[in-house]
Amino acid sequence: MILVTGSTGLLGSHVVVELLRKGYEVRAMFRDEERKQVVYRLIDFYYPEEKEVFLQKLTWFRGDILDLADVEDSLVGVSKVVHCAALVSFHRRDFNLLFRVNRRGTANLVNFALNSDVNQFIHVSSTAAIGSDSQATDGMKRESNLWNPNDEVSGYSLSKFSAEKEVWRASEEGLRVSIVNPSVMFGPGSWEESSLKIFRTLHKGLKYYTEGANAFVDVRDVTTLILKLIETEKTGERYLVTGSNLKFKELFDRICEQLHVKAPSKLAGPFLTGLAWRLSGILGRIQGKRPTITKESARSSQSSSQFSNEKLLRDFPDFKFTPIEETIAVTIKGRTDL
Repeated sequence: MILVTGSTGLLGSHVVVELLRKGYEVRAMFRDEERKQVVYRLIDFYYPEEKEVFLQKLTWFRGDILDLADVEDSLVGVSKVVHCAALVSFHRRDFNLLFRVNRRGTANLVNFALNSDVNQFIHVSSTAAIGSDSQATDGMKRESNLWNPNDEVSGYSLSKFSAEKEVWRASEEGLRVSIVNPSVMFGPGSWEESSLKIFRTLHKGLKYYTEGANAFVDVRDVTTLILKLIETEKTGERYLVTGSNLKFKELFDRICEQLHVKAPSKLAGPFLTGLAWRLSGILGRIQGKRPTITKESARSSQSSSQFSNEKLLRDFPDFKFTPIEETIAVTIKGRTDL
């Protein structure tokens, strides 16, 4: 039995479906009953003719990783854990909640896993947890980079870095662990959630772009690596999973081309994005809503980060990343919030 936390998220749902396709018995941890539909819709999208067979090997477990009793019960009879559950937020007010969910939730899981029959624990982290200090001079971020406490990073980054520390601590105590660090993920799912919101925004019309850059990856590629780690039982390693390093402008152009809409054409520099998050904050307070643009997200839009996937390709030479054009196409085809 394999436990998947965060089973109704973009990555978690893909992991659940692909594990079922491989014939594994899966226990999917969830919190909201309605969110089960994410998994059902994904099965219908990829493997509609095999749905009934898949569901025979799927067990739902309603629980919260912050509830110790839930965590303990979820691990009964489990041999492997894929920990996808996490909170992603760039709002300052969520700083404490980020640490509760991402660090304490992870600590709860590894602590109980240490005292169970779990023989493999795969933790899904993020490129946000990759440090900036490196001896390399090519500007690429790698798994070997060290964390610089003087860097100005988001609360989300700090929480994911701290969660990794809990996983490595458990490793020192005897738990067999692996960590995967995906970049921004795209794939079939709701455009109202997570990183897929950019497709919704571009589809509605976006005039401005920024000079920033980041790495982007197909959610199916991240899922493939997780399954490879399970099948090979490879542990003790950390892998960046990054398909394409692209400037935001280039990414937007490619998405808009397939959406058949006009691409952003006006450059928003640091002054304009700084003004935008301040105005968004004021408007949010007036309306009693969360601002759509935060200081951290505005800063991120202007920063350029490049990540290396050389370690993954070295250890798994048969691994093939999906071209970004194909990823964009399947993300559009698999939209579920229409």
